[in-house]
Amino acid sequence: MLMLLACSATAPWASVDSDRDAPVAIAKRLRAYFVETSESRSGGGDALLVLIPDEVECSDVVVAAQQALDADNDLFGWEGLAFHLSFETGDGATDLTWEALYWGAEATSVIGQRSLSAWLLTGGSLMSLDGGWLELTEHANELVAGAFDVSWYAGEFAAEHCGTALPVEEEPDDTGADTGA
Repeated sequence: MLMLLACSATAPWASVDSDRDAPVAIAKRLRAYFVETSESRSGGGDALLVLIPDEVECSDVVVAAQQALDADNDLFGWEGLAFHLSFETGDGATDLTWEALYWGAEATSVIGQRSLSAWLLTGGSLMSLDGGWLELTEHANELVAGAFDVSWYAGEFAAEHCGTALPVEEEPDDTGADTGA
């Protein structure tokens, strides 16, 4: 763990091992970025963790998160891995936090729900990686750290926390609404 924190002080990174039978070989050393959605709050949240070989600006990751999985999303142009994490505190339970184990499906307990979706980013496509887990061991303003093991890929990361993505502004509805002006 000390090595994880020491390396994270210089740059966001991820160390990834690929299974021999993985459909696509990806780099063993990737850049790591984490962005929360604007709906994240005490007791619940959504976030995107992106592991890619190229160094990008946090603002690029924020834009990708804002666009979700639209066809125009920057994610389609990147190579690597992406994870969507979500949690919601249950009724009457103490607020959950980001630090926890996320399973490759929705996990429900008396204290709330957590879910994880993982994708391989390659050749302009997203390939779903079913099953597996991701554990966040640290969540701070500058750093998000943890480990993962999903179909064909496993590793550790110390991601740069890129802040919060705002929802994409929808086009105004100009379908004949009379404002009286």
